[in-house]
Amino acid sequence: MNISKKFYEEEEQTRLLGKSKQDQYEMRYNYIFLQEIEAGSKINISRTLKDCTDIELFEQPAIQHIIDYKWDTYGRQFFLVKFYLYLVFLVAYIYDMESIHTTEVREGQVTDLRVKDGIFYAIKALCSTIQAIFMLYEFAQFRIEGYEYLRDPWNYLEVVGILIFFSAAALDIANEVVSDITKMLFCTSLLLCLSKVVYLVRVFRNLNFLVTMISTVIEEIVDFTVLFVIFLFAFAEMNHVLDVDITTYGRVRPIVAHFLNALRTAMGDFATLDPQQNYDIIVDKELDYDDPARWMFSQGLMMFTWAVFAISVFFLFMIFMNFIIAVIGDSFNQVSEYKDAHDYQQRMAMIYEREVHFSPKKFQEDKACFPAILIVRQKKETAKVKNNWQSYIVILKNFIRV
Repeated sequence: MNISKKFYEEEEQTRLLGKSKQDQYEMRYNYIFLQEIEAGSKINISRTLKDCTDIELFEQPAIQHIIDYKWDTYGRQFFLVKFYLYLVFLVAYIYDMESIHTTEVREGQVTDLRVKDGIFYAIKALCSTIQAIFMLYEFAQFRIEGYEYLRDPWNYLEVVGILIFFSAAALDIANEVVSDITKMLFCTSLLLCLSKVVYLVRVFRNLNFLVTMISTVIEEIVDFTVLFVIFLFAFAEMNHVLDVDITTYGRVRPIVAHFLNALRTAMGDFATLDPQQNYDIIVDKELDYDDPARWMFSQGLMMFTWAVFAISVFFLFMIFMNFIIAVIGDSFNQVSEYKDAHDYQQRMAMIYEREVHFSPKKFQEDKACFPAILIVRQKKETAKVKNNWQSYIVILKNFIRV
């Protein structure tokens, strides 16, 4: 209570001496007894809130004050360092990726024009060092958390992404020419790097909302996507049975080509049809128009194919696409309604990730990070503010009546 007395004396002295040119306000003090809440383990708060699914709990002022204090004290700076370190890796990695386009075909053989000089190996060393740091961090986190570490899907993406990067880098160094396998590994690595960036940008409050939105939408449409894929394969197999033309897909296997064709139809891309013949394929233009040998399919089969196409457009394009838009819109509304609460929930997860690496000594001795009492000083609402709020309520009620 001596701290509150000190605050009061400072404010009173400032008011009496007239040192402050700003308006004076009546202050309110809120006490959060962290030591009693922790119940012997200072990580209990973070662990409990991290696993909490009640989003409304994160709208409580006391919970927000605790999260703000922990985040500003040791959470935000730690993840900013991780973000900027990974940003350095991405810049170097993309620069390295641009060098793989220096190949040309000479006398039927692919020749790599790259010069694997000191810059080439320096970039590889820089990227490998940063990825090794993140891999060691993941190992340390797994050793501390154990089974709990395996429950987070982000961790799998991070570890797999690092392993694929090292595989691609090793192949790129060992081979004189960038092979097809190396290119596929590079592309997969970049895709997983994207997921890592999405994970790290949560440190910025404006972007945290978008990350929450993306993850929520993915969770909501999982079951719906399974049914959508089943419909796609069903219509793809129908087109395969009806021998729909897929020559534009080249060497792609027929069932895959028909699946892609059905997917394009679901997206509203009807350019898959031949602009001149559509489903009525001509075999021999020299034959008479009424000669059945002129056409690849009978008229009845051709009309039936059009019927299947119309049904696929109805289900895949009109129904399923609108379902997806509705689900995304509903998820957006849910996240927007509790925008600040979702932000605090994400920050609490990152705070817990930071705290699991603290030593028991730090928990016991670092009073700045883990104080026994958290004192929150806030300005009290004045009568003018309360009257304005009451006036707003009256206006709102009158608007509803009208």
